[in-house]
Amino acid sequence: MNTNLQYSIWLFRGITLLMVTQADVPTLLWFWGLIPTDTPALTENRILIGLGDKADRLVDTDFDASGLAQNLSPKTMYRLVPATHFSAMPLCKPQGAVILAAEKDDPVCTDPVGADRAKIHQTIIDHLAQTLDLK
Repeated sequence: MNTNLQYSIWLFRGITLLMVTQADVPTLLWFWGLIPTDTPALTENRILIGLGDKADRLVDTDFDASGLAQNLSPKTMYRLVPATHFSAMPLCKPQGAVILAAEKDDPVCTDPVGADRAKIHQTIIDHLAQTLDLK
């Protein structure tokens, strides 16, 4: 393991070196600050799933804008569009979006036009299963 991994930028967010190099569960990580010599220390069976395109993707998890994508094998990265960060959350009740909007709460039930949350979930499951040789 590369013990020189430059991860101090993540410490204020509670992310540890083991979470970056040996994550064994789906983990939301912030990729900013990684340099090319850091990437070999990442887990071998890694998979990155980006939700949304440039306009919809959270800056903190944008592995394209952070430069991480150019340092990893393309077969380990997937971009699901249209989608947002919230699209990976559970399916909402039929009136969920209306209720949240009325309460001025986060739009966790509002996906971009054309997004199908159930299909997004299945696509994530399929990519994970393939990466873990479960299919």
